[in-house]
Amino acid sequence: MYLAEQVAIVTGGSRGIGQAICLTLARLGATVVAAARNKDRTRSWVAAAGDGMQRIVPTVLDVTNREQVNAVIEEVAGRYGRLEGMDRVIKEGLAV
Repeated sequence: MYLAEQVAIVTGGSRGIGQAICLTLARLGATVVAAARNKDRTRSWVAAAGDGMQRIVPTVLDVTNREQVNAVIEEVAGRYGRLEGMDRVIKEGLAV
């Protein structure tokens, strides 16, 4: 797959553009951390999306809370490797 072994954090991942980006990245092989304030909404659409979406990991994140942002980055880095291994952080369609 094109993005195999790549990791992306997508904020706003519970709906709309963020959801579409999560789905696209997962279909291309990336591991996707779908960060949003509403984890249940994210879990719901991930379950409905079907096969291959195990690569999408819902997590709670309010991007206005610096402590939560730092905690999610640390968690992702710890889970998937060094921080340099985190390839993309995406905010509502804009790579940062």
